[in-house]
Amino acid sequence: MAEINSALSESGYGLPDYIDDCFATFVSPEWRKVGVVQVSNKCCVCGVSHFGNDEYRVCEVLESGSVPGLRWIPGFLGKQEETCVQSRTDLDLLQVWSADDSTNQAMVFGLINFPSWAVSLTNRIHKTKYAFADDKLQRRDPIFDQIIVNEYWPGDGIKPHVDLMKFEDGISSISMGSTCIFRLARLIEGKGGQDMIENKYVDMLLSPGDYLSMCGQARWDWTHGIPARDDDIVDGEPISRLRRVSLTFRRLKPS
Repeated sequence: MAEINSALSESGYGLPDYIDDCFATFVSPEWRKVGVVQVSNKCCVCGVSHFGNDEYRVCEVLESGSVPGLRWIPGFLGKQEETCVQSRTDLDLLQVWSADDSTNQAMVFGLINFPSWAVSLTNRIHKTKYAFADDKLQRRDPIFDQIIVNEYWPGDGIKPHVDLMKFEDGISSISMGSTCIFRLARLIEGKGGQDMIENKYVDMLLSPGDYLSMCGQARWDWTHGIPARDDDIVDGEPISRLRRVSLTFRRLKPS
């Protein structure tokens, strides 16, 4: 992968650790259906359809009534395509992962430097109706010019943060390899004008192949992150985490 930069501090500005679940209130995401979209069955890595002869398959698009600007497309990547993308990502980043065991993040700047599979995913997002709550974001050219790859192992997490202000509105992410709880909490103004995290949070369970996007309030006014733990409790049952890789697509503001 061309022009890879290891940049552990580049994802966003850090905020305090999560308030313990016992002292905070869970708020339901209140998912509602926006519509359905046709998603290409052509694998962005190998070009093969993993779903027979059908050119497209249908996916639901959901948006959160609790977090304005948050959208979710479960199964944006089919299982076999998700496996292909993760395998190719691992191959492209093998030197990065093996060079430093503490490195779990890599970045590519400039659409011209995107590997072919990332270009294909970028084009798919660009063509997917309802991919953003604000549809004008899909009309910008290029829609993205930076991709960040994060690797998580069981027990890993990421502190609540808002992505750096140098990136424009409209951030997309694709999750691969494992389920995990993705947590959002609203920023409020504290004493002295300092940003604080409200003691209410919204959790969503991401599965391999899922797509999400954040724009507007979800982008600027809500933190997002992943609680650090080995298992997530869903409906009273533990779900063990496995190795997970996430792809995040963003666009830099003009310098």
